[in-house]
Amino acid sequence: MGTLIDISDSAGPGLVKDLKDVPYAETYVLGAKDFGAGNWTELTLTPSTHRGYLMSVVIYEVSEVFSTDSTEATLNVGIASDADLYATTPDFGALAVAATLRPALTRGTTVIEPGTSIQVQGIAPTGGTPTGIATVALTIVYFK
Repeated sequence: MGTLIDISDSAGPGLVKDLKDVPYAETYVLGAKDFGAGNWTELTLTPSTHRGYLMSVVIYEVSEVFSTDSTEATLNVGIASDADLYATTPDFGALAVAATLRPALTRGTTVIEPGTSIQVQGIAPTGGTPTGIATVALTIVYFK
């Protein structure tokens, strides 16, 4: 059973709400990813009790400049059958060492259902000698 809190005010009767029903944000840090080594995929499982939406994606702690010879690196967030269901980031461009990229997302457009296995897919740059290493994090807001 969840913890109960009183969210009443002095103007009206008390209303008690169960904390397990309060929306919350969860950030998943995927660690340093080597985009230059090729495409990669990482999975994370959402809670079986809450729906959610993708709030943000951040690419940060760049430790190797991203190349842009033919195509630029990008990131998809989705599911196995639809790799970009929740988001596709704009091309990263030539991210410099220590840079941070916070691409704009349209939040809440596709609801993440409870117990979904979310697939985060890094798409490598191509042409020349592909390079680019950075930490990837995504934040999901969960709600009942």
